[in-house]
Order: sequence, then C-alpha cells, then structure tokens
Amino acid sequence: MNGFTKLLGVLVLVSCTFNAAEARRNYSYTYVSSSGNAPSQADKDSEYDVEFKAGEVKTMTRQAIAQLRADTMAAKQSMSHYIHQRDDVDVPRWPADCSEGIGCGNTPECATCVTGSTCVADASCKSANGMWYRVRFWQNK
Repeated sequence: MNGFTKLLGVLVLVSCTFNAAEARRNYSYTYVSSSGNAPSQADKDSEYDVEFKAGEVKTMTRQAIAQLRADTMAAKQSMSHYIHQRDDVDVPRWPADCSEGIGCGNTPECATCVTGSTCVADASCKSANGMWYRVRFWQNK
C-alpha cells in the first residue's frame, strides 16, 4: 500500500466512525426486551380516527389498533411493520404519535423492540402454527 492509499483508508475510517457516533446521538435509543412498563388505561384508551383501505373511517383506541395489527400478523404469519401495505389485508398503520415494536416467539410476552420510554399499547395473538405475535406502541414521555 502506498502512502496515499493508507491516508485515504484512515480518512474513510474516521469519517465512518464520526458519522456513526453522530447518528447515535441524534437517534432515539432502541433495544429488544420482553419486559417494560405496562400501558396505563388512559394511554391504551386514547382514540384516533383511522382510515382503512376501503375508505372507511373508524374511531379506534391504541390498544384496538395494536390488537388488530397483532391479529393480522398472526393470521398471515408475517412479522412486518408494513403489514398495513399488504394487498390481502385491511389493517391500519400504527398511530402517528407512536413508534411500534413487534416480536414473534413462544409466549404472549415475547420480546419486541423498545423504541420509547413509555409503552402505550400491548397486544399479542397466537398464530395457527403456535407462534405468538406481539405488537407494542411506544412514546417518549
């Protein structure tokens, strides 16, 4: 390796390290856990007007949206944040003021990403193959 190649390599390494550190400072902390605070009744009961693909608008609670998303993921055996974009389902997106943690495992309390400080909805559903799908909504409060 010549001197220029070594210098270029060091600059790229320093640049990548700096960008990763900057990204960590600007991004909310996320980790995976099966535990966490249980959502309060007031948080679970917050209502939203939710539009479905067919154009129908329903008023639903955070808990009802989470349960519908968990039920759909279990029925389709598809753990995806974008389950609402599938053509064969009509399920709403997660509430805009929340982030979503999803998980799949052998118990209803299987681990999900923890993407905020306060859990505001928690729902699970068992699929036909015996796996549990869990959806939790989080907010930073």
